[in-house]
Amino acid sequence: MDSPDEIPQTPATIRVLVADDDPFVRDALKLILSLEDGFEVVGAAQDGQEAVALARRFAPSAIIMDVRMPGMDGVAATRLIMSEAPQTVIVGLTALDTDSVRQEMFSAGAAEVIMKVDGAEKLAPAIRRLISGLHRN
Repeated sequence: MDSPDEIPQTPATIRVLVADDDPFVRDALKLILSLEDGFEVVGAAQDGQEAVALARRFAPSAIIMDVRMPGMDGVAATRLIMSEAPQTVIVGLTALDTDSVRQEMFSAGAAEVIMKVDGAEKLAPAIRRLISGLHRN
């Protein structure tokens, strides 16, 4: 049994799914994360419905979820994924940093919400921290 003083270890490979309706953002996130040690991008979705389907297919450790997408948005997709796979770490990604956007994502089950302008530098460290269990909202 683990001692309470032990820090949980991050899995050897963090399997990540990226969901964003903007192909440029989606491709940039895939590239950034694939260059990170210990990350494997297992899929990319253009909307919430595709994110749910790919989450079911690939069972990623973490999902980067755009909050606002056409059709099924990131909030609805997060809620559905968390109901089926509550161990999944979902990080919301948004261009609108408002309390209501954050609250929507946290209520749906997201562990973190990051601004798109901060995503590149904050994304991988946040995922590592959340996966290792050091902090979860």
